Amino acid sequence: MGMAIVEQKSFGYVENKYHIRIPPALKDRKFDYAVIYRGEATNIEVNFYSGTGSKPSEIISSYSDRNRDLISAGWKFVWLTDGQGWKKMQRPLKVGISNIDYVINTNYLRRGYPENIILGT
Repeated sequence: MGMAIVEQKSFGYVENKYHIRIPPALKDRKFDYAVIYRGEATNIEVNFYSGTGSKPSEIISSYSDRNRDLISAGWKFVWLTDGQGWKKMQRPLKVGISNIDYVINTNYLRRGYPENIILGT
């Protein structure tokens, strides 16, 4: 099988269609993107912040948990985030970077970094 890109589906959908192991706690949770390549899966979540607030901190906590759960099931997790809001929220961003293996911005996206993660290069 080549590469499959799945948008806005549940983890259970990936489990059923592609026979990829998922963490049971995430079965009914939806994702922005999942990339399936050579039997391995990567979840990519995308967020842009133009301002500050409590939501980014909540998302960091949620994504840190998701990263840990996905790793235990053999997945990779990529958080693509950007925006002017991060200039004033550096402390939460540092927490995310320390707890999530792949935190990238649009600059890294343009350089093809997600492809390197997915392909393992």
